[in-house]
Amino acid sequence: MLMLKKNALRVGVMAALFGVTFVACKNNDNDNPGPQPRSKSYDLVQGAPGADSAKKIGVLTIKENLQDTSASVSIQLSKSAKDVTHLLSMINGSVAAPKTDTLVKKFELKGTGAEVTAEITKKLMRPDQKKFSYDSAISHASFVRVLYSATKDSIIATGNITK
Repeated sequence: MLMLKKNALRVGVMAALFGVTFVACKNNDNDNPGPQPRSKSYDLVQGAPGADSAKKIGVLTIKENLQDTSASVSIQLSKSAKDVTHLLSMINGSVAAPKTDTLVKKFELKGTGAEVTAEITKKLMRPDQKKFSYDSAISHASFVRVLYSATKDSIIATGNITK
């Protein structure tokens, strides 16, 4: 009888452990949130191209819109002038060899005297008004130029957006 009680106790403990193990390993359907949007970031450097352009001042990010695979563009500048409206343009070509087509013309970025983040466009458009897909946007050669203001055309940030 004593032997039967010991075996029953062992079987009971093992059954409890297996039950806890199976419950703990339950498959959770929330582990896979689905497809994640792709994004690529490009550094913006201080001022116009040249000797003083090595200091990173911001980041321009191109992000995929999963609904229609178009591309959205946002910017983050680590510093800005307080109460000044900076003007951002996104132009075809490169900083060294600009072209005449402008993708984003004079986007107004409100300066706060500190870091500034803004969404430039939810859908990046070509000059012919067709939308860029994410893949086209990141493989398209263009650059960004941020001017101090509409009345003072000194460049506070530039950056190439290339392959």
